[in-house]
Amino acid sequence: MAVFAAFSFEINEIEVVGNKQYSNEEIEEQIIDKDASLRTLPMLLNDIFGKHKEVPHIAKYRLEFTSPTKLRIVVEENPIIGCIFYMSSFMYFDKTGIVSYAKSYSEAGIPTIEGVTFRNIVVGQKLEARNKREFNKLVGIASAIAHTELKPDTITFKGENDISIRLGRVYVQLGDASNIETQIGILAEVYPQLEGKAGSLDLSYAKENMINESYIFKKDSGR
Repeated sequence: MAVFAAFSFEINEIEVVGNKQYSNEEIEEQIIDKDASLRTLPMLLNDIFGKHKEVPHIAKYRLEFTSPTKLRIVVEENPIIGCIFYMSSFMYFDKTGIVSYAKSYSEAGIPTIEGVTFRNIVVGQKLEARNKREFNKLVGIASAIAHTELKPDTITFKGENDISIRLGRVYVQLGDASNIETQIGILAEVYPQLEGKAGSLDLSYAKENMINESYIFKKDSGR
């Protein structure tokens, strides 16, 4: 009885941790139902036996009851993998294609996407590309890059078979990006030697069985 009595308190303080893209209030509203009971026991039982809500921009979350009246929401947001310049703003999207937020400037370390055409772009909604194959390739490329220390400035599409990325003054050709994991793995390995230089690196034909091959960096003092 004492245990149930302890959990019959009502939550009067909620803390949110792990969020960067959305405010504490937004996370709280998205995870906790407006009409839900804020009593500790029902919330605890629902967290243990119920199904967590699916929130578009959150990869996962957990609830921690730090006291009978205090709740901590620990979230892991989907990482931002790229941005699109649209209507005088940079629209940032995550790995699921959801536009998370807009800013008037380009954030360092997040590539700007060029050459892919989208329909109406709205914060909180999923991007809708006119060419779905291009968009799928774009997400694959940006996701592969996100798992490395590479910080490209742009990802450019001149067609499905002519894709490139730029890191400073280093231009990298990816061709159709059909072997993107291998291509980005090679780039991550060699880029420290190229950083600060100007030129191009052709990884269009890089394949898994060619990972130890030598790739020629063509210097270009004019760029």
